[in-house]
Amino acid sequence: MLRGRALNVLPQHSKEAEDCLSKAVKLDPKLAEAWSYLGECYWKNNQVESARNCFVGSLSHVTSSVVATLPFTDYCIVCHAFRACQFSI
Repeated sequence: MLRGRALNVLPQHSKEAEDCLSKAVKLDPKLAEAWSYLGECYWKNNQVESARNCFVGSLSHVTSSVVATLPFTDYCIVCHAFRACQFSI
């Protein structure tokens, strides 16, 4: 997960970051942080629905020790964008 998180700091989408974070959530589906960073990665690639699913997945695995590290603001942005996309179709 750390490699994927490090690769995900760039403003543009990184396929390598996406692959690392996907692998992390497959190895340990309860890693809320990995789900959240994978959601950010999808968001950077304009995959709004996939990003939303990852943020929802991260929320289902939140513990008190990781709650401060999750980008809930990003989740709110994705939900807003997802609703806007649904209305424009």
